[in-house]
Amino acid sequence: MNAPRTPSTLASRGALVAASTAMLVAALVLDDPLAFALDSVALRAAMQYGTQELDRRAVALAGVDGRRANDLVGLAMRFGGMLVGPLWFGLVRDVGPATLAFVCALALLGASNAQAVASAPPPSVASAAVPAATLTPADRALLAAARVIYASFYLLASSMIYVLADVHHVASPVRRGGVLVTATYGSAVLATAVEMTRRAARRTPREMLAAPVLMAVVGLSLRASFAASTLGEVLGSVALGVAFARFMLAFRDHATWEAVHRGRTALLGEYNNLANTSALVGYAVMAALAAACHALGVSYASAAGYGVAALGAAAVPLTLAGDALRRKGDGHS
Repeated sequence: MNAPRTPSTLASRGALVAASTAMLVAALVLDDPLAFALDSVALRAAMQYGTQELDRRAVALAGVDGRRANDLVGLAMRFGGMLVGPLWFGLVRDVGPATLAFVCALALLGASNAQAVASAPPPSVASAAVPAATLTPADRALLAAARVIYASFYLLASSMIYVLADVHHVASPVRRGGVLVTATYGSAVLATAVEMTRRAARRTPREMLAAPVLMAVVGLSLRASFAASTLGEVLGSVALGVAFARFMLAFRDHATWEAVHRGRTALLGEYNNLANTSALVGYAVMAALAAACHALGVSYASAAGYGVAALGAAAVPLTLAGDALRRKGDGHS
């Protein structure tokens, strides 16, 4: 039975949206570094909670029949945010009426989404059949692989400007890097839209493999002159965007399949926190690589590709191990 939409629960969702909107506006106008940092941390926490709760409820309401469509639409919206956010604030630099209207539109969209999933059952009802907080060995291996793959994308995006400037001597590396990131996420959105025509009932984690394999190749090729050519950049951005979409779709499919068919929602929570945990891995590798380059007296830009390639290579056996464990049914009831 669906949970009733009581005034208290609706008010709490409205308060979360309102508070998040206020913190977002504050982040746009705060000048004090400490105040900005504290506001950003609070905003991140509120948005993470809201994202997880909205997704949990959407998956529960989608059920078996609507699971795949919900995955595709949700991921397309996620990629759209990755694309539109940096693009908007890169083009509209002043916090004026247009930006405030944009933020208000996002707030209304968030409130509408919260209202749409308000009737979802609580966690205790949705996952009473089995322990929802349990991660199987297959889940752990695939989660580790997903974190490493995502971290490789973080490392590549964070190092791109240094490579363009110091290795290829591009005149406007910041602008060029922004175009490449935009092209990558745009390709991911298009790839997700194409996936909507696919009829497969369940994906296999092996579909994640294209991303780390391609990332290893790209990492080893960053110093090649072809990597800075127009053709090389276009092909690389499109291929990475498509591979990223396939990776995210495959990992999410496993997480939502377990949530819907077995009532285990732990991996869904890890999926929604993937960007945060993967960023820690990616930036830790970046810091370690920068320290090693400093100690050895070599340019970070010339060595960044090897870090990207190493992360890609490390994710391959983790993905294969997770898929093998899943197919054997290890840890499943």
